Amino acid sequence: MIKQSFYNILAKIFSVIIYAPAIIIMAQILSKNDFGLYQQIIFIITFLGSLFRFSFDEGIIYFFNFKKEKQYDYLLQSYNFLLITGFFICLLASLPTICFPNLLMENEILKYSKPIIIYIFLLVTGGLVSKIFIIEKKAEYAALHSFLFFFSKAVAIIISLLFTQSIEIFLNICIVINFFNSLFCFNYIKSKCGLPLVNIDFEIIYEMLSYNIWLTLSWFINTIERSGDKILLILLFTSTDYAIYNIGGFRIPLIFLTMSSISEIFLNKISEFSKTNDLQKIFFYYNEQIKVNIIYTFPVLVLSYYLVENILFLFFGSKYQEGLIVFYILNIGSVVQIFCFDYLFRGLGRTKAAGVLYLLQFIFFIILLFTVFKEDNVINISIALTSSIILFGSIKLFLTKNYLNISISHLIPVKYLAISIFSSIIGLIIISPIKLITIHPLIFLIINVLIYFLVIFLLYKKFGIFKFILKLNSE
Repeated sequence: MIKQSFYNILAKIFSVIIYAPAIIIMAQILSKNDFGLYQQIIFIITFLGSLFRFSFDEGIIYFFNFKKEKQYDYLLQSYNFLLITGFFICLLASLPTICFPNLLMENEILKYSKPIIIYIFLLVTGGLVSKIFIIEKKAEYAALHSFLFFFSKAVAIIISLLFTQSIEIFLNICIVINFFNSLFCFNYIKSKCGLPLVNIDFEIIYEMLSYNIWLTLSWFINTIERSGDKILLILLFTSTDYAIYNIGGFRIPLIFLTMSSISEIFLNKISEFSKTNDLQKIFFYYNEQIKVNIIYTFPVLVLSYYLVENILFLFFGSKYQEGLIVFYILNIGSVVQIFCFDYLFRGLGRTKAAGVLYLLQFIFFIILLFTVFKEDNVINISIALTSSIILFGSIKLFLTKNYLNISISHLIPVKYLAISIFSSIIGLIIISPIKLITIHPLIFLIINVLIYFLVIFLLYKKFGIFKFILKLNSE
């Protein structure tokens, strides 16, 4: 299980680390307005591409394990739904571009509507690729696919930046790469399940849609809440403001990517035992998941808070330092995410509860934003957002306790929490004197990271953390 988690984490990390140089170079070469505009367009495309998949790429993890006797039938029908949806959305969205071309050209974003529509279509139809490898327990293929996909994308963007600063060309490059990704997905599904769209089972599609609709609602509200600040920036602020906030207000990618990767692997196990309602086994794997999340979250979180100002200055200069406070506020939510309540609810088949909770959480966020924090700025948006995450995280913790019929004291692994916090503090204390030495910023960051994680490694070894991981890998 740990091996599968490792490869899944690697796949998610590739999506950030490999493509990061392209983003950094783009931010330095393009004007703030053009960089902000490009990031706005990518955000809209990613959001709509994920929305129009209606969580069929996520729900297949549950059905593939829960319906083992017909697992590839469910996989084929998932893809059929995505193909039909992709074609329908593409056709529907093309009508305004044909009927009102001059009106669209007046908007800074909508003048790129044609590449945006094509890009969204490819994201919808190619969205199953990584999840197929996860459900087939071939996470190493997911890592390889992620590496090839984002490496080719990063290289193509960086090379194009040497010759042009055209946003349309950047979008067309992404479209070409995603076309080959969608083509691979089509051929893989065809080899496993037969030719798509030949045999459409509306009964299976309806069953999956009934499960996924609440998952989609949860995702939608969660995304609106987590990215509400960015949406407001797109609607109310300039592209330059968006560029500054997008660089300065990022969340720690390593934590969220690693957490989602591990959770997807554990979700496989939880879904298996959900069929027989084996609460003892479900709690065992869920508790192990929380322990693993704690082990890496606190050290990464502590070091990120300590070094983030240096990182932003090194890669982007002083012009992007304004979002630093937003970073500090938003990443407090990482502590709540350790429990990965949504993945547990999905494994238990309680997607409706997750959807309702996110709806209430979003309503609370809006009320908080327009009553307590009345000033229209991203700092207040971030505070309201983090407050709602913490409050409803507590509610989900209580519901989890009831679902699994256990006490909160059993749910929270205090021993691993104490080890992680203690190790992080010791590591921070040891690297603190390094800031007194005048050295190159990059060397400063490398030395801090190496020494800090060496300390964490030694302390974790002393406390038996690696024995726990090895034991979990054998299960």
